Amino acid sequence: MAEERNVILLSSDNEKFHVEFEEALQMKIVKKFIDVPVKKNIKDPDIDRVFPVTNVSSSILKKVIEYIRYHLEANKSNKPKEEVKNWDTQFLSVNQQILVNLLMAANFLNVSNLFDLLCKTVADKIKDLSPEQIRERFNIKNDFTPEEEDQIRREIQWAFD
Repeated sequence: MAEERNVILLSSDNEKFHVEFEEALQMKIVKKFIDVPVKKNIKDPDIDRVFPVTNVSSSILKKVIEYIRYHLEANKSNKPKEEVKNWDTQFLSVNQQILVNLLMAANFLNVSNLFDLLCKTVADKIKDLSPEQIRERFNIKNDFTPEEEDQIRREIQWAFD
């Protein structure tokens, strides 16, 4: 039987998020440490599971939790796949910086369904772009010299056809 207690996630900007045990288990990094005894917080003796999520801001962690909650509920209530797909599309209608931060958070927390969805979303956004356009869109510095880039293009010409 699942435990009734909440788990508290502490974001990088020190905001606390109370999540149900089942929700916390969706984050494999938290699941990995869920059974490790944690000293009780003297100020709040009922809480014994606080996990710092030092790489994720509160605004991004809030969105990750929103995704997890929706998908757990959708699975329990057998929502139609099309409805879930539409929700996912709306959920990911965010600016590029939030999308990248969500991707990094899903990777760090090891929320595989969200990570896979984000990877597909980013791939769809860049599939028809040139390397230069991708660098520009994501503000990526080209660390190849023009000579090195020409050499690579010659070696893998098939990739540029």
